[in-house]
Amino acid sequence: MPSRPVTSFDAVADLCSKHSHRRIYPSKSSSSSGKDEKKAESITGKFDPSALERGAAALRELDTSPNAAKAFELTKMAEQTKQQELQKEIEQQQTMRQQAMLQRNQMDAEEKRKTISHQQEQERRTAEYKARLDSELYQNKLEDQQKQIDQQLQMQHEQFLRQEDMRKRNNLELEEEKRRTLQEQARLDREAAVARIPVHEMPDRHLPKSGLLLLATCRSMAKVITAPSNSITLIFYTNKATMASKLSTEQLQLAKWRLEHGETIQGRPFYDDPKFTKFCEAANAAEAQSKAAKDGSGRLFGEDLTPEVVEKFHFLFVNSSEGDKETLEAWKRFCDMLRETEKILGVIDAPLRDTGERATHHAAEAGHLQNLKWLHDNGADINATTAPAFSLSPDGDVSLGLTPTLVAASFGQTQALEFLKSAGCDLNLQRGDGATALDLALDQGHADTAAWLEANGAARGLK
Repeated sequence: MPSRPVTSFDAVADLCSKHSHRRIYPSKSSSSSGKDEKKAESITGKFDPSALERGAAALRELDTSPNAAKAFELTKMAEQTKQQELQKEIEQQQTMRQQAMLQRNQMDAEEKRKTISHQQEQERRTAEYKARLDSELYQNKLEDQQKQIDQQLQMQHEQFLRQEDMRKRNNLELEEEKRRTLQEQARLDREAAVARIPVHEMPDRHLPKSGLLLLATCRSMAKVITAPSNSITLIFYTNKATMASKLSTEQLQLAKWRLEHGETIQGRPFYDDPKFTKFCEAANAAEAQSKAAKDGSGRLFGEDLTPEVVEKFHFLFVNSSEGDKETLEAWKRFCDMLRETEKILGVIDAPLRDTGERATHHAAEAGHLQNLKWLHDNGADINATTAPAFSLSPDGDVSLGLTPTLVAASFGQTQALEFLKSAGCDLNLQRGDGATALDLALDQGHADTAAWLEANGAARGLK
């Protein structure tokens, strides 16, 4: 029969048998005091071998029991279960520790995010505050600049008012000086031999019925001028030396230009000069003695020659319809007569008082190519600008400064522009504000005219 394997219970039984006859007493060789001995006895106590034997016997019985292996297995399984529970608890603790660390990391990240957000908010507020400060500084700078500009404009306005006041005083002084000069010049001219002034002879067949007075006036003036008892001389120019002492070089040039274009020094039509009234009176006196006055056929519009009648005839001339050669030729003869007898130049370019428009401007506006060619062939200035007009200011001292080229471009008269270019007009002449013909054509929506101008080298003057 095979021997039973030695178990822990056997080892305990053997140990108990070995010490069954031994007792444990306190040490007699101890030299300690009685107090120490009592303490030792209380600690070690007395050994009871029978209890150990009974325990060993119980263990042997348990070891020989058929359920001992199962009990041992249960104990082992209980121990394993306990170990597993401990391991699981350790794992749970590790998991909780990891979760705690994760939560801590999340809290740290949230705190960091809040810190970054707070920093960004502070930076944003700082940037907004800085931008507001910069805006306020810029606005203050703009306000200061505007104040300076307003002050400069106010100073310029005050200076302009002073200059305007000075100009008006100078004009009054100039008019007074002109009046005295004219009086003196008239006295001297009455003593001159004016009978030597030639008179232009004009054939009757080329005059329209309404222009017969011009021929009669031209012929009658010879009688008035040569008659000793009726020696009349009309002066349309002031003393140049006196004018030079009062006017600047530019003003002298402008005055000279106006006198060469049928205007007074102030830019009015020649018939607005008070002296022209005297000329009309002399012409009417001569007409009264002429044969044509007896039946009334020599009177222009059936009236005596006056500045108002000349103005009406001038208006008809400026606004002539296309190819109206009779009106054009009649005014041309009137121009020749005034040039020959009174030395009034450029009457063919004389402007209308209300609009400042000349005959060349109206022809360019209406696209009257025949009239434009006739005016150019008969000495009209096709580059002359419009004169000061009463329709633009109460004092009649403002001009649009338009040339025929600018007028034609404004009204889309491309054929008129073609003729003006062929006649030598500069397509890039500018208005007072810098506008060119191309600017005006584009502003008025004349695309074809603008295209033609660009193709012929015209440029814009306004940006």
